[in-house]
Amino acid sequence: EEAGLEMESLTLEPLASAESVLTKEEKEARVAIVDIGGGTTDIAIFKDNIIRHTCVIPYGGGIITEDIKEGCSIIYDYAEKLKVNFGSALPEMEKESTFVTIPGLHSRPDKEISLKTLAQIINARVEEILELVNTELKAYGAYEQKKKLIAGLVLTGGGSNLKHMRQFANYITGF
Repeated sequence: EEAGLEMESLTLEPLASAESVLTKEEKEARVAIVDIGGGTTDIAIFKDNIIRHTCVIPYGGGIITEDIKEGCSIIYDYAEKLKVNFGSALPEMEKESTFVTIPGLHSRPDKEISLKTLAQIINARVEEILELVNTELKAYGAYEQKKKLIAGLVLTGGGSNLKHMRQFANYITGF
């Protein structure tokens, strides 16, 4: 309003995400969209093109970055770059011998960080988030035959771009 613009309408975030990434067939069949954003993870379950269940988990990509920052003793900007450029949800897929170098601050020496260690930090938080997603799927009844997610799980949002995220989500949820 201060910019001289009028708001036409508001849209619930999971509905906006669903509109941009789900097909009509997916929403009709029964699908869960899991939007791993910066601050939260939003879940919406559709059947017959109607939202049947929605919830917000108070963890997203930002807390993963915070974990990297603390676990590697680096500044937030470097932690975010590490996550985006090298982040993996599965530590066992990373080699022990692969390192990335982070510039030192104020003429301190550069810091080498193992990609396996990075993945271990990420994995711990991603597992927590996916277990909370799984709890919501169970609360909805997604594992019962009459409410089974025929179209499965669709991951979206920045947090879903981590390497091996799809495989890890499938391992945790079965979808």
